[in-house]
Amino acid sequence: SYLIYVVLTVNFVRSRRRLLMTLGIVAATGIFAALIGFASLFLTGSSDQLFTRARPLPILGVMPLGDNHNLIAEWFAFTIPLSIALALLVREERARRLLMAAAAFQTVIALLTFARTFWIVIAFEAILAGLFVWREQLRRRLSRVLVGIVLLIPLAAAMIAFSRTALVRSSTSTRLMLSEIAVNLWLASPWVGAGAG
Repeated sequence: SYLIYVVLTVNFVRSRRRLLMTLGIVAATGIFAALIGFASLFLTGSSDQLFTRARPLPILGVMPLGDNHNLIAEWFAFTIPLSIALALLVREERARRLLMAAAAFQTVIALLTFARTFWIVIAFEAILAGLFVWREQLRRRLSRVLVGIVLLIPLAAAMIAFSRTALVRSSTSTRLMLSEIAVNLWLASPWVGAGAG
């Protein structure tokens, strides 16, 4: 992660032109992933789940975005803020509006993955952006923000209902059990560690 997201970025992105190009590539991959996620809502059934969730689809037998809804959601957690950053950096108003619409589209599809991690990450990203980037705009447009939050209530209710299904509860209990094992092994040997390596 350090090599890809820090070292490569610092050594490669050294001009405004390269920055815009890099952000454009990331935004394009996010839009592509969102289109695939949107198509998956109509091309795949809900099987044993409460709702049909957005997920990656195979392209010519290959899964370029992975085979799991969590993978596409994690990519959106990266592409959405960078799409917004690109929108803030472009000079043309039309391009800015299109990029903000693309970021909104990615967000909707990401929420429809019903990946719990994405919901947590996007909430933190929104809070941090509101506190450190858009504090003044947030104060001026508080009514719009409140309307947006109210519009998310039905989706949040769907997420809560989805989280209570047997499939998701078993996933949560498995993660809890693995976390308990990791904590117990760490407590048993906090300095040397446990396991291979």
